Amino acid sequence: MNAVTKSFADALRNPDVRLTQHLRLWIGKEEHDLDVLDFKVKGGFCKDYVVNLTVTSPRLDIDGKDYVGRRAGLHVDERAAMPLASWTDPVDHAAATFNGVVTRWKRIRIHRVTSRATTGACWVTTPRAPRTS
Repeated sequence: MNAVTKSFADALRNPDVRLTQHLRLWIGKEEHDLDVLDFKVKGGFCKDYVVNLTVTSPRLDIDGKDYVGRRAGLHVDERAAMPLASWTDPVDHAAATFNGVVTRWKRIRIHRVTSRATTGACWVTTPRAPRTS
């Protein structure tokens, strides 16, 4: 933000700070028009993580067969910014990254008024072993 708040933790101490999450989703190498509405991650000690996503798309004819079996990832960034101080830069913090393979795809609903399809995706990712140096 500025010379006073250099770290993410310092920025969060300010009572006027706004915290936002920025989500990036990728599935395979193809471009897609999916927006993440909701995500849940379940995991445990020495267990695989299961990521459940609810995504939306302007394509009403979206087909899950195009995505099941492909590698996928979700990257969560957190950003702390001061709303009234335009001269300060926001502080970014990489909160989490989940990589795996899409295992399920289910159509939830189609909104004809807004012309958007809402679907659910799920993938399983294996936790990485800690690096030893």
